Amino acid sequence: MKSKVLLIIAILAISWQTAFSQFETVWDKKLPNNIKTVSFSHDSKWLMAWISPNSIIFNTELGELVNDKIPASINYPSFSNDDSHIFGINDNRIIHYNIKTGKDDSIFEPSNYPITEYVITKNEQFIIGLINTYNPLTSNHFIQIHGIIVWNIQTGKILNSKTYQFSFDGDSLSRYDWNLYQINYSGLHVNCNNDEIFVQEVNSYGAVDIKQNPIYKSNTVSKKLYFQTLDSIALLQYFGYLSNDCQYIAYGIIENESYMLVIRNSNNTQIISSMKIGDQSIRLAGIRFTQDDKYLVTASSAGADIWEVSSGKFIKKAKVGTLYTLDISNDDKYGATSIGEYLYVFKLIGINSVPFDSLSIETIYHNPSTGDISINFILPQSSNVSLKLFDLNGSAISQLFDGILNIGENTLKFNMNQYPSGIYFITINSLNLNKTYKLILNK
Repeated sequence: MKSKVLLIIAILAISWQTAFSQFETVWDKKLPNNIKTVSFSHDSKWLMAWISPNSIIFNTELGELVNDKIPASINYPSFSNDDSHIFGINDNRIIHYNIKTGKDDSIFEPSNYPITEYVITKNEQFIIGLINTYNPLTSNHFIQIHGIIVWNIQTGKILNSKTYQFSFDGDSLSRYDWNLYQINYSGLHVNCNNDEIFVQEVNSYGAVDIKQNPIYKSNTVSKKLYFQTLDSIALLQYFGYLSNDCQYIAYGIIENESYMLVIRNSNNTQIISSMKIGDQSIRLAGIRFTQDDKYLVTASSAGADIWEVSSGKFIKKAKVGTLYTLDISNDDKYGATSIGEYLYVFKLIGINSVPFDSLSIETIYHNPSTGDISINFILPQSSNVSLKLFDLNGSAISQLFDGILNIGENTLKFNMNQYPSGIYFITINSLNLNKTYKLILNK
């Protein structure tokens, strides 16, 4: 019978500063399907993963299941300010799902068109939604509609809406004569005063080449809209993600074959800092500012990283792998991300006071384990690494590893079946750092 190992990861570093400076995987789970979004509750106690056929809520600290009955019909779910409800969209409707009763309490007037994206103002008085749709007339002829709608949350009434439509006839395309055939709104944000709305407008064009084959191109324009009228009041050279106090804007650009993240002052457009996320092939999955706006967490195909906003200094890598989602808790203690159907929660404690350490422990998994454990970590340079196993009394039992490892990500695997049930400690020494992890074996 294979032994069952319950691996509880608890950092017990010799120095409290060393312990708090580490990004530590708190728990990870494999869910039934790919994870589309992750979002923390406002009190940071819950974490919701949006998957199909339904969304699932977990306890943030323990990873215990809280609710797996959130209907699949709620798209892009997010917690209300008091965490009693979940907002979301379903076709042309705004959903207001009561977590306690399991019922939709929505009083929102439906839109005439499907809603593709929404945002809630910081004071939770309004919901702003985007619409992007088209009505086909023939295989090559359709009417495209896009626009924006504002609801009052208290009454559910539509306060204002503005839509645009145009007709496109694909049969009329001429050689290299570019015709606008589609306009889509995305990247919706609202400022802290709730008087300006920001959207990205993607304009797509079609034509035919010399062989009469259809060809396409597109460009993106960032717009600032006046909240009261929804009229465009400015075209912006850049726009991305607003910080919590709306003082900063973070956005990505390609520069010298590198993907750069730029931080600007939103009031005077001054560049505050910039940071290289990776090469130009990087795909950015998410950006989040800590609550005090001193630090920035990014998730991308290069992993999850944390940066200092004022200087652009790289602080620490939080997770390796090609990541698809990101959120951080409002208390700045936890981050959440995903790779396919795997959900990861990691600690952010200590980022405000402790400098970057040389050794970054990513995870010891799985939790629970069947006997084999893996330790995944990143080295900033090639160096000697020593791993030892100790019993509860502090006596050394085994030298698990001692040797030179290369720069970058390293994974060491160990079979613990030879050791009896009990509490053990694994120490990792590299570059004058000493870190200790607690391991419980249950057989």
